[in-house]
Amino acid sequence: MVAFEIKWDLKDDVYDYNIDECDIPTRVEIPKYITDDCVTEQELCDAVADYLSDTYGFCVIEFGLR
Repeated sequence: MVAFEIKWDLKDDVYDYNIDECDIPTRVEIPKYITDDCVTEQELCDAVADYLSDTYGFCVIEFGLR
């Protein structure tokens, strides 16, 4: 699974961010073990968001999955 078009919350809940200021990706391959136990779409989104924020240190505003 891939998270793509990731929009990071880089300015304390302000939506105007500059991805060039930080070394963080806009596309990330999500390890299978992160999503293995997810039953609902909400659980899946929560697990991916938690993984992204834990890995990169920033919360996400939104992302797509495929």
